[in-house]
Amino acid sequence: MSFKDKLKTAYSQKVTAPKGYQEIEEKVTIKKTHYYTIKTLKFSAIAAVSLVGIFVLTVAGSFLISSMRFEENAADSVKKARFSMYDTKLIESATFKQINEVTYDTQKYNEKIDDDFVRYVNKFTEKTYAGFKKENNFAYSPLMLYTQMDLISLALSTDETINEMDLALGTNDYALRERNIYNAMLNNSFVDKTEKITVQTKNAVFYDSLRADSPINPTFLNGLKNRRAEVYGLSYDSSYDVDNILKWIDQSVNEDGFLKKDDLNIDKDTFMTFVSSLYFDSTWYEKYTTQKTKDSIFHLGNEYTVTTKFMNHVIFSTYEDFGDYVAVRDNYKNGYYVQYFVPKKVEDSIFDLLPDDFLSKEANEKEYRPVSLSVPKFETTCMTDISEIIKGAGINKMYDAKGNCLANACETPTFSYSYIKSTRQKTQVSFNEDGTVVRSITFSIVNGGKSAGGGYLIELNQPFVYCIKDSSNLPLVLGAITDPTK
Repeated sequence: MSFKDKLKTAYSQKVTAPKGYQEIEEKVTIKKTHYYTIKTLKFSAIAAVSLVGIFVLTVAGSFLISSMRFEENAADSVKKARFSMYDTKLIESATFKQINEVTYDTQKYNEKIDDDFVRYVNKFTEKTYAGFKKENNFAYSPLMLYTQMDLISLALSTDETINEMDLALGTNDYALRERNIYNAMLNNSFVDKTEKITVQTKNAVFYDSLRADSPINPTFLNGLKNRRAEVYGLSYDSSYDVDNILKWIDQSVNEDGFLKKDDLNIDKDTFMTFVSSLYFDSTWYEKYTTQKTKDSIFHLGNEYTVTTKFMNHVIFSTYEDFGDYVAVRDNYKNGYYVQYFVPKKVEDSIFDLLPDDFLSKEANEKEYRPVSLSVPKFETTCMTDISEIIKGAGINKMYDAKGNCLANACETPTFSYSYIKSTRQKTQVSFNEDGTVVRSITFSIVNGGKSAGGGYLIELNQPFVYCIKDSSNLPLVLGAITDPTK
């Protein structure tokens, strides 16, 4: 079906979707100028001739010609489809629909998170962390990656892929996963202006029923709703609709142009995209001061060093001794905290010392006491294709281009193959004297087709691992710094 025919179909059918879908609010004003402006100008020109003569006619004629040229240029992008600019805009806007709605507010919720769920997410984090190369800085959001894998599991249609997913996510208790993901998304979406902390987690699925040749499966749709995931109908053949995905991403992480269109890697077989976002902006519980920020040496772990700026303050902290390395916490507002893992000796590598179960391992000694903490200021941005990391965690079959494992996304399966083309994540992390800002987007493309003084001194002056956790101990962000100057 040609682009023109698909647009016509979408316009007439309003995108096949369950009853009760809502149109997304239009952000542009469409002006009906293609015909009416020219008609009005012709009438004005004739009136001008009869009233004021040749001179005015000449001026009006010039204005008419320039107006017509403007209309030609404005309509250039739609000539191939042979629609007027107005008609094309109207048709394209009709293809992007909000199928369900998730309500967000500024209130801080404290819904119960089961201890078993925290353990499953931490185990998943340890598995995925193991897949990252440790030569460079990296950062990602384990909770949002876990959540996205659970959303994808709702569309899986083969026993083998379902079993792989259940093993990787730690449980086949779907009610437990559904309940805790809903509560985790709810707890981690609020604004506290007094404490100066904003946390926002969002999930969305963008579904093209025209390419799928089938409406979205109501069971799949209901499962997404029960996990606070928004769902949109669209046409991937419409650049306007793809731009709306990017706008959704920008709004969710509070940053214009966070992803580019090429980052999505959409092609002719793409019929669905899963997107999970995290925005975290919080001040420290005990603030750093710029007066105490000093230049100091960071050991790179290869006998080289760099000089960078270190923030310094004294806090009461949970200090954990694991033998060759220690873990210490620094607190944000509202119960959030960052946990640093660093060796006791600068010649040791934290990546060699951390065991496979480092997030759940019990410390040899655990104290709450004053700590003098010295932390490098840093900003890091990572765009990572984590498909291989997911495979390393035990989820393989859904990336097989010859398989057909996502048929449950469609009400009437029509594909001979359907698979996850790629899973990618872009994460930005900034640590400074004021606090920490994190922006993270996880997205999976689905293709288918036929065919204090006197205490411990902790200096993070060598490669270290950090993990930002929420008040339920769920890992929001896990990262490592090997060179804070990069």
